Amino acid sequence: MRFQLIGFLLILALYACNGGDKTNQDAGNNSRESSLRAAMHAFPDSLLMAENLIQYYRDNGDQSAAIHLADSLANGRFQKNARIWHIKAILHFENEDTVQALKALEQTVAREPSPDYMTELGILYAHTGNPGAQAIADSLMATDADRLGHQSWYIRGLYHAAIGEKKLAINCFDQSIAQSLTFTEPYREKALVLYDMGLYEDALGVLDKCVALNNSFDEGHYYRGRCLEKLKRYDEAKEAYETALLYDPGYHEAILALDRLEATQGQSNP
Repeated sequence: MRFQLIGFLLILALYACNGGDKTNQDAGNNSRESSLRAAMHAFPDSLLMAENLIQYYRDNGDQSAAIHLADSLANGRFQKNARIWHIKAILHFENEDTVQALKALEQTVAREPSPDYMTELGILYAHTGNPGAQAIADSLMATDADRLGHQSWYIRGLYHAAIGEKKLAINCFDQSIAQSLTFTEPYREKALVLYDMGLYEDALGVLDKCVALNNSFDEGHYYRGRCLEKLKRYDEAKEAYETALLYDPGYHEAILALDRLEATQGQSNP
């Protein structure tokens, strides 16, 4: 679940740090933060100014400061604004606080029940086994079955998978795929259910179709590697992990899997 805040204002370029020692870098950071704070206070009714400061904290790894600011704004002057609640939800989700992320997403939808926000809430409900996922899936289907049907079935599939109803989950993912062949997530989730059932060949077949339709889907290649490892097709697994890293060089799980696989093969072939 990723999001991007609106980019920094041009004024930030005046304070950009173009190298130098740590002291100069720290001074540059303090200067940027000060300028952002000054802009926010100069335009207290502009959410954009506040977003820029939140993004600054987020980019610099100060998640607690970003969350604190988003919390204060959501419970203060922008209380009725769905966007700040959505930002707050994403920050809590990134901080691995699912409870607070859910609460913030609920507040987001209460203020603006758009299909995008409802879909995000439905997905998070589904992952946590909350039956509210079913109600959101129904609502999306009723809103626009042709445009949102694939998301509705996807949410249902996630919910059934979360509560252990694997066959129902697979059926729902199949419905989602049928309505949108290039929607990659239900392929992944269907493959994961099959993988959990020990049906590695079947899971691999699903992922093969997925990456054939969208070759840049890094997760599809990574999970292909997982299936191929289980099937003891180690050379192909290595290639799959390498392909995942080709599309996302920072894919941590793929890096670990490749290292593990290479170490295992090294031990078996001294």
